[in-house]
Amino acid sequence: MKYVSKIGSLLLISAATLFLSLFAGEMMFRAIDGYELTSLDLVSTRPAPPPDPQYLARAAQYAKQTRLDPDFRIEWFDSNIQSILSVLFPPNREDRRLPDDWMRAVKQTTNRPYDEELRYTYNDNLVKEACTSGSYPRPLNVFKDKPGFVYTFKSPDKTADPAFRFVPHLSLISYVPNNFGFRGSDLAFSKPAGTIRVAFLGQSNTQDGWPNLVGLYLNKWARAVGLHARFEIVNAGRAGIGIEGVARIMRYEVAPLRPDIVVAYVGATKLWRIEDVVSIPAAARRSVEQSPFVAILANADKYSALSNRLSQLIGSSRDVAEPAKPPHKLLFDLSAPVKLDQAGLPFRLNDEITELRYIEQTSRAIHAGLFLTSSIVLAHEGLRLDLPRDAGIYDQMMDEYWPLTYREIQMAADFENRGYRALAGEDHLGFLEIAKYFPQDPALFGDTIHLMSGGKSLQAWIVAQELAPVIREKVRKGEWPTPSTAAPHEIDWVKEIPKKFSFSGCKR
Repeated sequence: MKYVSKIGSLLLISAATLFLSLFAGEMMFRAIDGYELTSLDLVSTRPAPPPDPQYLARAAQYAKQTRLDPDFRIEWFDSNIQSILSVLFPPNREDRRLPDDWMRAVKQTTNRPYDEELRYTYNDNLVKEACTSGSYPRPLNVFKDKPGFVYTFKSPDKTADPAFRFVPHLSLISYVPNNFGFRGSDLAFSKPAGTIRVAFLGQSNTQDGWPNLVGLYLNKWARAVGLHARFEIVNAGRAGIGIEGVARIMRYEVAPLRPDIVVAYVGATKLWRIEDVVSIPAAARRSVEQSPFVAILANADKYSALSNRLSQLIGSSRDVAEPAKPPHKLLFDLSAPVKLDQAGLPFRLNDEITELRYIEQTSRAIHAGLFLTSSIVLAHEGLRLDLPRDAGIYDQMMDEYWPLTYREIQMAADFENRGYRALAGEDHLGFLEIAKYFPQDPALFGDTIHLMSGGKSLQAWIVAQELAPVIREKVRKGEWPTPSTAAPHEIDWVKEIPKKFSFSGCKR
């Protein structure tokens, strides 16, 4: 009995020693590699790393194969990393000074991942509705308790859209918004003479910066072909905003800047609504089908700096095929033609059609050319992923899109893109076939719809070339650039002082 007790004690001491050693190693490598010590997830305290030259070179190989306009030169794509960084991350401006209580709350918040969201201003209609109903969308559900207030802007109409805005010159995690709260360099209200403004609408996969690179390529092209025009980009992408918010960003924030071109890249962000298209037996469980080893491999590097170091040391990589999916039935024929007037289209496509037509009306009112686009989605039968490099892609496939197969996800993306193409054709709008030319290479993706730096450069390269012939013809006819006709009062919203809204007294 004493022998068993001694063995148990040794095992307990060994386990405790192993735990303390691993914990100490984790803390040491978090400190060395620049991660927060107290966060469960790995949260970097360092600036975003520059684009990996390896993947920029890989994207450049695809760019060489994508010559849609003969005047585009591949050396523009191969411009040095610093040129790209200067576009994606313009020099930091001095932070806007916030009221003391707001500034204090921003510095003290530990509500990750909502610490950035506390820097936003919120639509007063949205906040008042939440206060009255007791139904709080995130992150207001967090902020109602701590810090107990947010700052708001006056809604431009009777809706709660857009839900929030970025504060001009108040730094976010990766960049500082310009004087209009958009990503990119500061803009004058009235367009300078000879300037063509290109506005991009969308969500997180637009805000991430590739539209700004379109301006880089178009300006190089204009100088090379002797086009007497300069291009400015209005990147009005806003992560987490629904299509209704996108439409009102166009109406109230973008239209006063009088863009000549409006590109709406709004697809793929609702494909996670798989309940629209799939029926799965309640007994089916993805945990039975998914390899525990693959799951651990895909996720460990998100939580452990020690795991990251081990991966680098042994060069761990696994070529992972698609896991088996449980039996399920599609409720909607994703191979069918899209009928724009058909009710019940999946992925909120009916709502998107309605709001895109609202954007179309706004664009026509300011004489801007509207372009819809196909959306880039990484999914196809036979797709293989390299873990842990492609962990973000794998996670999204296994979480948001489960139990759809890779082929079915591709069918869903193709269906949505056919819908945008049909709308462009019926309403006589421009259409950019971005997905047609973009390679299905996981090395270019962060997840199924968001791109790494090389992928962003390639997407911008494709879009710039698709726009170039239209621009050339419009300039030749004297139709672009259009003059600025907006009255100064149209941008009064930029000058408004945010108002504090306290949640005390609100319904809980």
